[in-house]
Amino acid sequence: MNDNIRNEDFYKNLSELVKSRIDNFYNSCIHYEFITKLCIILYCIVTATFFYKFKYVFFTNANIYDLSSIIYISKNIIILSAAIFIINQIPKESKANLDKAFINLKQCLLMDMCTCTEKCTCRNSLISYFKKQGYNLLK
Repeated sequence: MNDNIRNEDFYKNLSELVKSRIDNFYNSCIHYEFITKLCIILYCIVTATFFYKFKYVFFTNANIYDLSSIIYISKNIIILSAAIFIINQIPKESKANLDKAFINLKQCLLMDMCTCTEKCTCRNSLISYFKKQGYNLLK
């Protein structure tokens, strides 16, 4: 994604601050996507663990109303709930960093962002490029 913007005509005219903020934004996007995929894998592991832990209750003739079965199920539900809670906390910091990088990128629109000497279209080109990528800088 970051290499595509480097090939655009307006990119060479942007200031170093704007370029660094674009790089920071793309790095935050990559990190957030990686963390999201990691969380999906962790959810799959928790689901597999759930079925593994309860296989003797679900797939055998074990009495679910037996006291040892109830204690076993309760203990494992608490452990799996804690694991799900921890997995839910993982992407929050990454999302906050992504939002912060996006806000910093939006702040670049308020300052001089390029080195053009004649009529400049860098700002509009940058806005339309990110709009095509699904990020609205004007919002």
